[in-house]
Amino acid sequence: MSTHSLYYLHGPDPAVPLEDSIGELIKLKNEGKINHIGIANVTLEEIKLASRLTKISAVQNRCNPFCKGDFKNGLIDYCKLNNIIYVPYCPLGSWADHAKLAKSPLYENLTTPYHTSSYAISLAWLLAKGNHIIPIPGMDKINHVIANIEAVNLPLAAEDITNIDRFPDLYSPKHVDL
Repeated sequence: MSTHSLYYLHGPDPAVPLEDSIGELIKLKNEGKINHIGIANVTLEEIKLASRLTKISAVQNRCNPFCKGDFKNGLIDYCKLNNIIYVPYCPLGSWADHAKLAKSPLYENLTTPYHTSSYAISLAWLLAKGNHIIPIPGMDKINHVIANIEAVNLPLAAEDITNIDRFPDLYSPKHVDL
């Protein structure tokens, strides 16, 4: 029998109590089928409820310069305080969002002094926000792979991090592109 290292409840079903869904994952863990439980697309209240039932190892929510709600609502801080890995998906937003970032005056002013792309700067911003944050960026193009590598070693100035923090939000954390 194979064991999954980390298994996510990718989106709580509003028709099913969260306690029931987490309870099923606890059963799988007790049976040795999964090692760690993660949840995705959740609110702070949902992660607190799930954490009362079992150890939650990871939370995967949408988070990027256009969608910073989890920073504002305390979810990311809660994860840090409770040793939960926060995994931002869509760390650059949609393809159209990334194009908006690249053309924004803020990012145009950041790419030159850092000698890198807006893609790498956005990833570096997320990484700078905490050791418990591990984004899952795209890897489908060679320039994305290069930017991902650059982001790991790109120390952003505190002022630049603050300026990205102030970038206008377009979405709530639970926004999902269909």
